[in-house]
Formats: sequence, structure tokens, C-alpha cells
Amino acid sequence: MFKKVLVPLDGSANREGILPYITTLAERLGSELLLVAVINPDALDLPEKFGDVYGKWETAVRQRLSEIVEELRGKGVSASQLVVQGKPTPQILAAVKDHGCDLIAISTKGRGLIGWGMLGSVAYNIFHKATVPVLTIAPGTSEEAPDVAFGISRIAVPLDGSKFAESAIPVAEALAQDFEAEIALVRVIPSSEFLPSQLKELLTGELDEALEYEALEYLQKISRKLETKGHKTVMRVMKGSPGPELVKAINEVPDSLVVMASRGRDSSFAEVLGSTTLAVVRESGEPVLIIPTKG
Repeated sequence: MFKKVLVPLDGSANREGILPYITTLAERLGSELLLVAVINPDALDLPEKFGDVYGKWETAVRQRLSEIVEELRGKGVSASQLVVQGKPTPQILAAVKDHGCDLIAISTKGRGLIGWGMLGSVAYNIFHKATVPVLTIAPGTSEEAPDVAFGISRIAVPLDGSKFAESAIPVAEALAQDFEAEIALVRVIPSSEFLPSQLKELLTGELDEALEYEALEYLQKISRKLETKGHKTVMRVMKGSPGPELVKAINEVPDSLVVMASRGRDSSFAEVLGSTTLAVVRESGEPVLIIPTKG
């Protein structure tokens, strides 16, 4: 499915937290990994007394990438490395194009010179501009990455009834087949408890029942289509705020992979990585595969 994966690294343990997850995918899918480090000499204007610190840093990064490449090859994973200079995001996206990569795998937080902030400026820019899927993990997860191979027992697909959200289903199908995993279809509906009191009194509970019935009927329709193709599915209808409820549903089963759609690079940040997706990335503790779509 994914033939060549670009993995941005910067020499920090946080960035390397993505490796157990992408290694598992590469082993199962036969993907080739391209480890990329970007040295940005303009990131910080250092006094002359520090000498060629960037040159020394580049040497250290090259050495670390070589070690990782050897470790990956020892596991039977095809891997190579690339070190370039410039601004991280443009260089990473250029490498995706130049080397024919069809997936980017990146931790959302790094402590090296190419990452900072809640999600990391580089990760944020990649989410926003990438034209290929992006596999990412939460900061806490990347810092506590397992030493053993990560398993995938369930592919969780959040849906909201739109064709846009459904665009993630084909990718989920392919991964479910490769990993022999079940597909969890999850939809969150609003609860009447969040409505103004006067409106809530007029509806007298009928709204909750109607929304739940409609959501379940929608998921059942998709489930039947998937099961005719041989997939095992489960359905969950949750009530409340989308982000927290999705996280709750995802955490019901360990070793889940979340597959979500995001809008294309011409969209605003709220559309590319909105509050719901942000909550899932930050709080679920599971890897999230973001599928870019246009519209």
C-alpha cells in the first residue's frame, strides 16, 4: 500500500518515537523507509566563539541516522538516509516529491532545532501542506515509545455522515486487510443536555433518540458494505463533544490505528487539523493516519 515512507528526524528521542510504529507498518507492508534530517544553519545566529557547531551537529545527526538505518536493516526493513540543509518544511516536502514517497511519518513534537510548540511547527506545516498521508503520534506517546514492535488489532475510523469523512474508508480497508484487523466505525452525536433549557424542554428527549437512530442506521449501512468484502466491523455511537468521545471510543481497544480524513492544502488550519482531529492526535495515545483530501 505505502511503498516508500519519509521519516523526518532531528537527532532527538522525541522524533524517534515514531520509529516503532512505522517499522511495524514497513515490516507488514514491505515499505522502504527514507530517514531525512534537515540542518537549518539559519535557525539560530550563533556567535563566532562557538565555531562550526552546525557542522558538528550535522556529523552527529548523520552518525545517528546511520545507526538507525543499520538497526532497521537488521530487522529486514529497507532503509536509507538523507541529510540536507535549508528550512525543514520545504526540504521535507521536496524530498517527498523527489524520492517518490507516498507517506510521511512524523512525531508531533521534537526538541531538536527543527521542532517546537504544542504540535511542533514542522509537524504543523507538514499537516497543512502535505499532499500525501501523514502518520503521526501524540507527544506523550512519542516520548514513551515501546521498544517492542507495535501491533494493530483495530482500525478506528471516525465518521460524521459526510462523504469527506468517508474518504478515509478505502485506506482503512486496505490496512485492515494487511493487518487482519477489525474496523471500528465511530460516530459522535450531540447530546440534548448541551442545548438551551427551553429548547430541551420542547424536544423532551426525542432529539437524542432520533439522532442516535439515524447515526446507527448510517453506520450499519457502511458496515454491511464492508462485511460483504470480508471485513470484520464494530460500531460505536457516542454522545457528547466529538473530541473527548472519539478518544474514549478509541481507547476501548489497545493497539488501535486511527484513520481520519483532512482537507487539502488550500484549506484553513481549522479544516486541516481542526479541534476534533487535534484532540484525537493529542489525547488518544494511538497513532493517527491523516488522509489529505480536497474540498
